Amino acid sequence: MFRFNRIYFLLAVFLLLLEIFIGARLHDALIRPYGGDILVVILLYCLVQSFWKLPVWPAALSVLVFAYGVEVSQYFGLADRLGFRGPSLMRVLLGSYFTWVDIGCYTLGILIVLGVEGWTRRGHGAGDDAAGRGDGGRAPDATSGAAEVTGHPGEEFFVARGSIVRKIWGNADTILFIFAGASAEFALNKAVDWLYFTGKLPADPLGRLFSTVEYAQKIVFATREKAHAAIDSIAAVHKNVEASRGYSIPEEAYLDVLFQLIDYSIRSFELLQKKLTIEEKAEVFGVFHRVGVRMGLKGLPGTFGEWEQLRARYLQENLDCSPLSLDLYKRYKGSLGWGRYQLLLQAQTVLVPGRVRRLLFLPMVPWMTPIVLLYKIVRALRLDRLLKVIILPGKYREQVFRLDM
Repeated sequence: MFRFNRIYFLLAVFLLLLEIFIGARLHDALIRPYGGDILVVILLYCLVQSFWKLPVWPAALSVLVFAYGVEVSQYFGLADRLGFRGPSLMRVLLGSYFTWVDIGCYTLGILIVLGVEGWTRRGHGAGDDAAGRGDGGRAPDATSGAAEVTGHPGEEFFVARGSIVRKIWGNADTILFIFAGASAEFALNKAVDWLYFTGKLPADPLGRLFSTVEYAQKIVFATREKAHAAIDSIAAVHKNVEASRGYSIPEEAYLDVLFQLIDYSIRSFELLQKKLTIEEKAEVFGVFHRVGVRMGLKGLPGTFGEWEQLRARYLQENLDCSPLSLDLYKRYKGSLGWGRYQLLLQAQTVLVPGRVRRLLFLPMVPWMTPIVLLYKIVRALRLDRLLKVIILPGKYREQVFRLDM
């Protein structure tokens, strides 16, 4: 239905001027090649909504399909086939070079559209809760969130202030990728049957994995005394499970989980932030080594170098794709839904070691790589929280928001 909408039209004009500015003045390696493609689909959406009153989803998907179509036409050299070989307006509009990065940019742009539209149509009050604090209006709770556990003056923290480990484990994005990597190796561990024994993990696999990373974060930000108490509590829970089943969890299974936390802490931070120095990697190892010592684990490596060797050996010897592995992935898919499940697989593809990728038959084409680059742009524009509202399941959204320190 035709109708003129002044707000959408002004947004379209603003975005057009912004695109012209980016094309004329910016010559960087981030905003010009990626930001412009993100903004162009938002511009087209606003232009459509300026003159037609359309539901959000059909309008957004129509723009996305149109953008995909233009990009695919570049793959087949449509501009050349139509005779636009020299510099011309039509050649600029049609383009001449296909790239998957552009497809990712268009997709991200439409996700931003859907997020903003959903937020504004729910009302600013609800939107502030969902895209702001994410705590459902509740005051911070030391037992359910990841707030730093403070102690009396002079008390020593388990992880020193300023440590790279605090930076890694104080960021929800990094923790989500740690969770993605761990969820892959949990499924492949030869002792995966222990995860099924109590029935809690198959009933809520994402919830159990979240509880693991939340516990790890609480230990990182606790005083030494409270961290030791938390570690002792984890050990006691495992002892009770062993007593119920009648035999012990293999020592290698404990070490595997500890090694995963070390490895994916490093891999996730390097993927999303920056490369770590060897000293910083050793610092990550040192923190979780102390966790293992407190739990009384045997066979712990003494140095980061020894850990690297043992980790490589464990990846070769302790992983197997079993029927329980496949069942766990079915449960991941059931909990996440098809779209979010594909995001999980892609996150695992760019993160996990090659052997894990091969055993799980993860996707061969890692389109998550350009998405990560685009997400950094979204984060710089402070739209990342809104994007998480779209992507994250509502059941776990508040838990994830509380992970940000």
